[in-house]
Amino acid sequence: MALSKGANEQAEKTGAALVQKKPSIALILPQAAEHSFWRIVEDVAYTVAADLGINIQTYTSIESRFSLLSTVEHLLRQDNKPDYVIIRPYQGNARALFDLLHQANVKFITLEDTDFDNQDGIIQYPTESYPNWIGEVVYDNQQGSQLLLDALLREHKNAYPNKPINVVGLGGNFNSVSKQREQVLVDMDAKQKLQLKQVFSTNWDKQIAQDKLPEILRRYPQARLIWCANDDLALTAYQLASKQHNQPYFIGGFDWLSGAIESIEQGKLTASVGGHFLMAGQAVLQIAQYQLADAPQRYQDSLGKYNFELITQTNVRQFSRFIKRKGWQFLSYQHYLHHGVGLAPQRLSITSMIKLYNELAKFD
Repeated sequence: MALSKGANEQAEKTGAALVQKKPSIALILPQAAEHSFWRIVEDVAYTVAADLGINIQTYTSIESRFSLLSTVEHLLRQDNKPDYVIIRPYQGNARALFDLLHQANVKFITLEDTDFDNQDGIIQYPTESYPNWIGEVVYDNQQGSQLLLDALLREHKNAYPNKPINVVGLGGNFNSVSKQREQVLVDMDAKQKLQLKQVFSTNWDKQIAQDKLPEILRRYPQARLIWCANDDLALTAYQLASKQHNQPYFIGGFDWLSGAIESIEQGKLTASVGGHFLMAGQAVLQIAQYQLADAPQRYQDSLGKYNFELITQTNVRQFSRFIKRKGWQFLSYQHYLHHGVGLAPQRLSITSMIKLYNELAKFD
């Protein structure tokens, strides 16, 4: 699908009119950016920036707090340092990182809900302790986990209406993302909505899952629901569980990896939650709003956490079509900015993007 000539010209005009001087953004991603998830994160960010007339460049860092700090130090020593940095901090040296950006007078937005080293309450919320920390993009991991678990529970109850719901979990590691996702299982167990047998740490490594899961399934033969902290683990769980019994398992994870979406289409996996590959694109929109607004903080205070979205067999085709075609590349992101008149725009989400994409397709 391609936009009409008139639509392209309008997008170029509105994007060019966003600011007098194009701001520059440094997007710092984990070195595991070759992973398909991070490639999509980057592609969305570049698409939003291009549409809004913002310069963006990606830098990669090994997934450690020391490498990240070194990467930022190198970036800030450049003659043309960026106006903004989009960064995903790690536990242990957030203060040092934020101090560095503050001293360089570079504004920044953080991604994901990390465990900041919050000694003496120095690191609190954007603009409170660091005026140049202008925003954050945090997806609600507990909301996403509940969304996933509810979908798995529905299918389990449909298949086994009179049987207890025995659950095992394949968790990530011990960071805040994994802990928040896993807490939902613990809470549901406490409410007696399910019988949680155990959550096993995998350090996000599917090889560890391959090693552990056969024993887990032997230990808990009645467990038919396998909750996973990401889609790599879910795909691994399905491969192993499908060899154990003829009866169905109900398995799902996070991230919307292409293999997981295909497995949902094929009736193998039950569900996947995702949409958080928009995170860097959300940050670019926050920067564009900051550039536009007379009182930019007014718009950011009301944002709060972003919600995950759910893919199951009932909606997988429309989501799969959009993601495979990289539908985000055909949209105008002016729809998601507030220009000072009228109601505030709706939030960027895959569901809203699909709606815009389908409307464009009618005129293609």
